[in-house]
Amino acid sequence: MWGETKARRALVMAAAPLLSVVSFVGVASAQPTFSDAQVCTTVDLADTLLFVGGPQFTAVVPVTIPAGTVAIPEAISWDQYPGRADVAVQTSERWELQFLDASGNVLATSEATPDVADGVLRGEFTGSLPSVTVPAGVVGVRAHHRPDLPGNGTPSSVHASGVTLCWDDAPVCTDSAGNRITPLADGSCPPSGPTIPTTCPNGSGGTVAPNADGSCPTTTTAPVCRDAAGNPIAPNANGTCPTTTTAAPTTTAPPPAGPTIAPTVAPPPAGPSLPVTGSEASIFLLSGLWLIAAGTTATMYVRRP
Repeated sequence: MWGETKARRALVMAAAPLLSVVSFVGVASAQPTFSDAQVCTTVDLADTLLFVGGPQFTAVVPVTIPAGTVAIPEAISWDQYPGRADVAVQTSERWELQFLDASGNVLATSEATPDVADGVLRGEFTGSLPSVTVPAGVVGVRAHHRPDLPGNGTPSSVHASGVTLCWDDAPVCTDSAGNRITPLADGSCPPSGPTIPTTCPNGSGGTVAPNADGSCPTTTTAPVCRDAAGNPIAPNANGTCPTTTTAAPTTTAPPPAGPTIAPTVAPPPAGPSLPVTGSEASIFLLSGLWLIAAGTTATMYVRRP
């Protein structure tokens, strides 16, 4: 495997219309499109021989490709051995290219190469294959034998020689408005697809910014905001408190209790006292003197013989 230069890519583009034929059989193949933003690489499949009863896959060739569309401007497939022109027809000397992720899963598969010509010493296909869309980052590719398209019980032996692959430097990810957005670190578009939220609910009626991958935070809590007088107010649209206010504390300790003071019971008010005037005082004095005189007189009458 080696990186393609722009000069080599230009050569491939110029030669593709001439190369897209099956040797000895004039079958044309659809041509891919190119742009200056694309990167191309040639994958060497080591002319691996695939056949029924033998290997069905080539070795995995490492290649890093981001999610998106992958063009295949050139694939080379052939078969040749002494006496091949006289053997029975093999109906499906074909293989397809599989795109693998880091776990070895097949993310996408190309269309199979055409069957190479029979009845000749060397049957060969050199041409392009339709583009392939990969949903996530690719770390390797391999050829897979397809003797079943259709099969006739023969070995359908074929050599997988190599392919040229081209893709954009980065996938084109867009939001719901059609604006281009940044792909994820692995080269794929955010998991939410073409619709990326601009804001996310915070769980208390406000909103917060989405995560870097376009998803909403799993748990968010809006702060309790208060004004200078301690009255609760709504948080900002992004879930923060206004700069002129302070967030209410989550817990508030009650004030300490003061000392217990027994209530003071006031005595009942005294009854009203009547003032004594000067004439009343004289009457009281004379009454007293009269009583004294009366007593003296009574005493004198009692003691008389």
